[in-house]
Amino acid sequence: AAQAALDIRRRGEVFLMTAERAAGTAPSGDAGRLLDEARARTVESRAWLHETAQVVDGAVRKGRKYLQLETGDAATYSAAADAEIVAGKLADARKDLDKAAKLLHAAGQDPVSLRFSYGVLTDKLAGREKVPAKRLVLLRQAKAYFDEFAARGSGPRVAAARTRSDELSDEIRELEGK
Repeated sequence: AAQAALDIRRRGEVFLMTAERAAGTAPSGDAGRLLDEARARTVESRAWLHETAQVVDGAVRKGRKYLQLETGDAATYSAAADAEIVAGKLADARKDLDKAAKLLHAAGQDPVSLRFSYGVLTDKLAGREKVPAKRLVLLRQAKAYFDEFAARGSGPRVAAARTRSDELSDEIRELEGK
């Protein structure tokens, strides 16, 4: 909208220049009066458009601030990622977990709370992988996430992380042929 206001202002300036050229160097009578009126309206429109641009810029700043407050927190991204994992949208889940981790790092907080979700995500990716060597890498990565969460995390997910880590150990041994 601010760009539109700028475009309109430019059109007004072009219109005024065209009118001044058409009127010549010394307009007289009605031409002079109309040219003076066009100049006055152009000045008035500049003020309106400047005010419009300021209001729009203020609204955009408020909107961005609102979005940061409402959607820019790690808990929201983490919850969205968990829902996306359940829905099978693993690429979207990865993006949301990465956003949550970035926000936690920026706030100086430890992202260990996300390790469980990263473990579930990586475990699901391993389940989709058909190449045994790649699957093994993903399973080891998932186990590492679960182990880290079990060691440093808190809450009811700690027990689930330990259980899944033990299960992954068995799956990894099977794939390694041990």
